[in-house]
Amino acid sequence: KDPFFRNPNSLCIKHRNKQKTMFNRITYASIDEVTVPIESASWNHKRLIALVVITSTLFVTLGSRSPAVSVFPKKTITGLATTQVRDCSFEECFASSCDARTAPFICQRFQGGPHGGCSASPWVEGTCDDSCNLEVCESLSIPADTESCLGVQCGEEWCDNGQMCGDSAPYQCQVGSARFGCAGDYYQWTLKTASAVCSDCCDVTTC
Repeated sequence: KDPFFRNPNSLCIKHRNKQKTMFNRITYASIDEVTVPIESASWNHKRLIALVVITSTLFVTLGSRSPAVSVFPKKTITGLATTQVRDCSFEECFASSCDARTAPFICQRFQGGPHGGCSASPWVEGTCDDSCNLEVCESLSIPADTESCLGVQCGEEWCDNGQMCGDSAPYQCQVGSARFGCAGDYYQWTLKTASAVCSDCCDVTTC
């Protein structure tokens, strides 16, 4: 008899085994196909994490840079006076008409001649040959023998002219553009004023 009929299940068993083998191959192939992209995604994830770590480290390194260090070159200001301005002398302090509080820097000489200009900041190089700072003047003491109007006799004629100052400002200028001017400071018409403004004064309390 035909072997098939002798063992009718043999062909079916072989067929099933063949199908099982093919199924296993398909399963393995499917697993391999799925495993490959999973491993690729995992690798990309690791690369992304590494990139984030490197970037963070770079920012931390740059952020920890000392603020005193600048990446850009610093610009320098040229043209300003680089030397320290000297203090004015006693004579220069009281001969000046500048306001020591608002414009203490006085130019004494420029291009060989007197200047007398006042400035709130040091003079720019090329605009003044010699300047000084009047801020020191307040700390200078006035010598006792400095000329003043204190106790100076006005004279009988002056006392009778009827234009004398009051007791609150008894020191009066007699000669100059400030004639008949009154002051409460007895150095006002001598030490603190140019002779062209007032060259003579007196104390009206002597009248």
